[in-house]
Amino acid sequence: MIASFVNRLISASNPGPIATTLQSLSTVQGKAPMIFPDVDAQAIARVVAEWTGVPVGNLVEDELRSLLTLESALAARVVAQDDAIAELAESLRTAKAGLKSEHAPLGVFLLAGPSGVGKTETALALADLLFGGEAALTTINMSEYQEAHTVA
Repeated sequence: MIASFVNRLISASNPGPIATTLQSLSTVQGKAPMIFPDVDAQAIARVVAEWTGVPVGNLVEDELRSLLTLESALAARVVAQDDAIAELAESLRTAKAGLKSEHAPLGVFLLAGPSGVGKTETALALADLLFGGEAALTTINMSEYQEAHTVA
């Protein structure tokens, strides 16, 4: 199909066949095109978003700006955890800058403390700000494993 399209495009002496071919291609591709006439940042972002499930807006957005404002965005959602937020933001900026191993995750964080201090909200905010939503977060309720017989 593609080779036929290219050959018809090259050999066309008037624009009629080109318009017909473009219309045929558009009909075949439907709403989710597999072939882009121009490969630009938006086309790449759409493909990567489809593969990863991360929204296109988050892929195209200026990542540097979002990392620089990460600390203030987290502080707006999590109250009275300035030191923890600063450490998280610094670790993530270091990882995104390529100063950590490319085979390692962006970070592995253990948020510990008594109930109500913002552990869950911090994790939810990070998932939302960096990965496009809370659906990117895996939560394990460890209170289910408090008794000795539930661990085994």
